[in-house]
Amino acid sequence: MADDSSAKSDAIDNASPILEASITIRVTPLAAERSPLLGSLGPSLDARYTKTQVLADFHTGAPAMHPSVTGMVYLSADQRQGLQARTDGLSITQQAPYLGWEDLLARAREGWAVYRATIKPLGYKRLTVKYVNSVSFPLGIPLPDLFNTYPTAPDPDVLFEALSMHYRIPVDIPFDGIKGASYSVLMVNLGSPEEMGKMLLDNTLSVPIGDEETLWNIMPAVRKIKNDLFESQLKPMLRMKSNV
Repeated sequence: MADDSSAKSDAIDNASPILEASITIRVTPLAAERSPLLGSLGPSLDARYTKTQVLADFHTGAPAMHPSVTGMVYLSADQRQGLQARTDGLSITQQAPYLGWEDLLARAREGWAVYRATIKPLGYKRLTVKYVNSVSFPLGIPLPDLFNTYPTAPDPDVLFEALSMHYRIPVDIPFDGIKGASYSVLMVNLGSPEEMGKMLLDNTLSVPIGDEETLWNIMPAVRKIKNDLFESQLKPMLRMKSNV
C-alpha cells in the first residue's frame, strides 16, 4: 500500500491534462569528432523506438548554408514517446497521454544506460524535469480566484487571448551539495473553446548535478518539488477541480 506522500504525488502527477513531460540529463558536450557515435545508439535502444530523425544546427558559411549534426531523435511508431541523444546530453519525452512518473523515469534510466555506455560522457552538468499542463476553468471567474500567480493586464479579471507570463525562482533541493537549482514557469492563455478558459502551464525544474549517484538519488525529491510547485500555483477552487 502506498504511503500518503506517494499517493499525493500520484494525484498531483495527474492533476490536469499533461500535454508533454520530459527528463533531460545534460553533460559536458562531446568533441565534434565523437558526434557520429550518437547515430549508433539505435540497435541498443528499447524496441519501442522505431523511427529516427537527425538533429542539426545550420551555420552560415561560404559559399552556402551547411548543417552540423548535433544529435539523433529516436521515436515510437506513434511519435508520442521520444529519445533525443545530443552532443550535450539525453532527453526522454512523452506526449499526451501521459503514462505516469514511474514510466518516464524507467525510460530515462534505460535510455541513459545506453547513452552512457556508448558515449562515455566526460562530466555531468544538469538535470531538467519539464511538465506542460493544460488547465481548464469556467469563464467568468477572476484569475486571482483561480491562480496564485497569473498574467496581469489593466483589468486583472479579464483573460486576454494574448496574455502570458514567465518567471523563474530559486529552489532549495534537500540534498547535500546541491546549490543553484531553479524553477521556471511559463503561463500562456490558450483561448476559450466551448465556453471554457484554458491556461497552459509550462513548468521546468533545473538542478545542477555532478555525478551518477546524485542524478538518481535526487529523483524522489525532484518529483515532490515539481508536484508541490505545480500545486502551489492553483487556488483551492481550481485545485479541487483539477484533482477530480
